[in-house]
Amino acid sequence: MLRAAGIDTSRIRQGPGRQGLYFLTPGASLRASEVLYDREGSSFSRVDWANANWSTLLAGQD
Repeated sequence: MLRAAGIDTSRIRQGPGRQGLYFLTPGASLRASEVLYDREGSSFSRVDWANANWSTLLAGQD
């Protein structure tokens, strides 16, 4: 689906772990909506972002 839209997926890596979850409880009247992110143990939470080469990862991106 991403490739069909012309998005380069060559830098996507797969590994163990689960996908993080996003829960939205819509608000009503004066009560605000609530959002809960559950990323504990997800593959995204295991990435060592401190060592990411952002210049390379974001090259050519707006």
